[in-house]
Amino acid sequence: MITGAFRTTPHKPLHQLLTVLPMNLRLTMLTQNAALRLYRVSKESQLLRRLRAEWHTPHLQEPNLPTPNSTGTRTTLSALTTLVSAKGPRIEGFLELPPDAPSWDGRVKVFPKQGEWNYQQITETIVKCCKEGETINIFCTGIHSNRHREDAKQVGTASTVLYSKGRDWKHKEKVFGETVTENNAALQALILALELLHNFISSHEEDACHDALILLSSNYAIRKALNPSLHEEQSISLTCLGKIGELMDLYPNMTMQLFWLPRVIPFIGFI
Repeated sequence: MITGAFRTTPHKPLHQLLTVLPMNLRLTMLTQNAALRLYRVSKESQLLRRLRAEWHTPHLQEPNLPTPNSTGTRTTLSALTTLVSAKGPRIEGFLELPPDAPSWDGRVKVFPKQGEWNYQQITETIVKCCKEGETINIFCTGIHSNRHREDAKQVGTASTVLYSKGRDWKHKEKVFGETVTENNAALQALILALELLHNFISSHEEDACHDALILLSSNYAIRKALNPSLHEEQSISLTCLGKIGELMDLYPNMTMQLFWLPRVIPFIGFI
């Protein structure tokens, strides 16, 4: 009716021409958008108290509900919670950040993608500093793929490798779940890199260099890693801030730089 097409015209080609989402994808999108509102609500709120136990966290001196809570009553809100997980990504409105976060008085710096920089020359400098023992270089990357999966769900994988004095010290990999996004995978890889850095410093505490370069090919991860404001990967960003805070407290002389480098440049180890 909208397009003036014949009744017998196949629906799927029309959806593509009109950029109309299929009904199942449209309903999934509406459900996920509604779930984000639940994830923003405090787990101590009276709204979540009306849902199943896993949605609500009891606290002392909790006031009575203004109306009785009937768990058997079917409501739009209870129907929504049967479609989404209570363990979804929490979005915190009132944050408890580590002291001095997110820059720790200049000890932590972020260098996102810069269009005019010569990354080939920068890469050579980074590798030289690592060879001479001036920096610890950590490369991390996250990927997601549904290859060879019958259910078409994306499986996320993070991988990181640490180099000290131009040599590969240790690799670390982790498969962390299904139905993830590329941005989520990149931030998860950064958490893995921070854990590997902690392991290295603690095992070489006496002679280890305390200037760390964490190298990523995801500009999103670089920009969001230290951003505690409301965004879709806020919970992972808060985890990154917490782990960096632990390192800054344990090693007062440590400095850290989160640096974007293109994936195509060979900077791992030595050139």
